[in-house]
Amino acid sequence: MLRGGSVRYTAEELDELWNPSVDSSTGVLKTLLKAGFFRRLPPVQGGFEVAMLYRPALELSSVQSEDGLDGS
Repeated sequence: MLRGGSVRYTAEELDELWNPSVDSSTGVLKTLLKAGFFRRLPPVQGGFEVAMLYRPALELSSVQSEDGLDGS
């Protein structure tokens, strides 16, 4: 469900994405955090970020900075 999506998500976005398929998106998120798939972002940024290791396989797009450059 994450393939081709973004690198960063809020809990609400993940809930919307997973809701039709899983009983508890909170449980899935906790499991993926514990396994290292996601990392929790600082409170200022909020949300969660997919670990670098998994990004190429899932074809995830980088989040662009304010000036439009994504560092690539």
